[in-house]
Amino acid sequence: MARIRSLKPDFFLSEQLAGVAFEWRLLFAGLWTQADREGRLVDRPMRLKAQLFPYDALDLDAGLRALETAGLIVRYHADNRAIIAIPTFDRHQQPHLHEPPSRLPAPDENGASTVHAPDTHGASTSAGRYAHGARPSDPDPDPDPDPDPADRKNAPASRHPSRKLHRNGSGTDKPQVPVLAALVLREILPLGLPGPDVPEAAKELAARRHLPYDSRSITNAIASAQAQAKKQGSLARSP
Repeated sequence: MARIRSLKPDFFLSEQLAGVAFEWRLLFAGLWTQADREGRLVDRPMRLKAQLFPYDALDLDAGLRALETAGLIVRYHADNRAIIAIPTFDRHQQPHLHEPPSRLPAPDENGASTVHAPDTHGASTSAGRYAHGARPSDPDPDPDPDPDPADRKNAPASRHPSRKLHRNGSGTDKPQVPVLAALVLREILPLGLPGPDVPEAAKELAARRHLPYDSRSITNAIASAQAQAKKQGSLARSP
């Protein structure tokens, strides 16, 4: 499923990114939203085209080749799947605390090969430029001119200060189901996400709004939002 990621202002100043076409710079940022918390995703050009550029006539495999040539991504094959890894992902992204670990092997794990097998989803893939198990020089397309070593260490706590819950009345950070339901109704249900993706999207939304939540409150909020949406639909159809 797509995830919310960060884009730093220095992204637009990267000379390395300036070396690829404009549309492939946008593709690179789009890959972050499809990658898991380790910066890996399945290499399926046709699916990525539908997810990232549904209204544009673009050859996504050509774009992925351009990003690979620039050293921005690694394309490899493992567990009978074509996979993409973004080497600098963890340097610039701070995944949600509850985002599950990657299920895809890293490019340097045993059995991973950067020589691509033929693509099974309708687009050809290029041969890998790196030897088995090797990684690119780990270039940084989004440099921070004034990095703070404490940023990454403190980021999870500072970004989501209200995530810890007290469900038994021992504190003030209690889930607010009506507020969560209103947000789900307004910002998530209109997206038409598949059912299994809605809870994770709701959790990410609650975290961004610094709202306390737990699995039960998320479930109740979604059920309430869906009931409200159904009621609004019925009212709209009434004469």
